[in-house]
Amino acid sequence: MGDDTMKLHTLGPEATDSYKATMYLREMYLDLEDAEVVLHSSFDDIYRHLEHEQGDLFLVPVAYRSAQSNGNWADNNLKYSNQLDIINVFKLPIMPLMLVRNPDDNNGKAVLHPSTKQLIKEYSLDKGRKLNLEFVDSKAEALAKFKGNGYEFAIVSKDIYNIDCEHRHDEIISEYSPTMIWCLYRIG
Repeated sequence: MGDDTMKLHTLGPEATDSYKATMYLREMYLDLEDAEVVLHSSFDDIYRHLEHEQGDLFLVPVAYRSAQSNGNWADNNLKYSNQLDIINVFKLPIMPLMLVRNPDDNNGKAVLHPSTKQLIKEYSLDKGRKLNLEFVDSKAEALAKFKGNGYEFAIVSKDIYNIDCEHRHDEIISEYSPTMIWCLYRIG
């Protein structure tokens, strides 16, 4: 690959909705089908290195909230407006989500991506339980930590959970099937 190959930056790993949205873009737009997909461990990582990614593309969901900082899509869209040019906005269903409970851990600890916080807050209020929330950079990371035990609750992608956790006996509390709005930027 030459240096002139278009790069498309988003959140990894391949189990993320961001990766799936990137594959959708590559199918829909012929000029993107050869783009090199660059997966990052967090959106914060992409925002921190914008000056090194000039001319590349950046795909982010508008529900983005950082697990590392106070960053979110709305604030960053303004903060980086001189470096990011919106070239496309589209909607796409994300993988169905589940709020799961490990009956072996009754410690009130929950691991989740910050963008799903409202879902667990509703459950917490409904049940009158105060939960200790730990935020991570992706739902895939939330599932990995949940599988490692020590957490009573997690919000995870249903499809990945069903593949990776078929032998677990967790309680499925709720399922959600949201549609996400995605923003594609050119980094300038």
